Amino acid sequence: MDANEDDQDRHWRESTGRSVWRTIHTLAYGMKTAVEVHGMTIQKAKHTYRSVVRGVAAIYPCSGCSRHLRDEHASHFDMLDAVVLTRHVSVASAVNDMALWAFRFHNSVSAAIGNRANEAIVGLGAEQSDVTILRYLSATYCPPAGESSICLA
Repeated sequence: MDANEDDQDRHWRESTGRSVWRTIHTLAYGMKTAVEVHGMTIQKAKHTYRSVVRGVAAIYPCSGCSRHLRDEHASHFDMLDAVVLTRHVSVASAVNDMALWAFRFHNSVSAAIGNRANEAIVGLGAEQSDVTILRYLSATYCPPAGESSICLA
């Protein structure tokens, strides 16, 4: 493989990774729509989200990346299972817990591959509201394009 092919492969992996992370983060917030608009129960929305995330890890188009997600970050899937089993009394608390799980998972993967973690999310506790996180994700609060694959804007 020549240097140009290496660059193309790296670009493809980075581009695919950004798209997948955007989907994982966005779907955590999408549970609110699933419950409030589509009439899904909170528990069903959480189970569906977990299935999607586990499915992404299973069929990720980069086999090394897929293996890394499943093997090196298995404890995060255990944490996701715990969030799914938590009895949430409101959709906001369920969305918040899923969103925080997604950011912690993303930061763990980023650290493992040598990327920087999202300092704005590291250390946030469950008392943080999904409004705070959504505000961070707006274009105003994100680093300039190309500096972070963590931000959704």
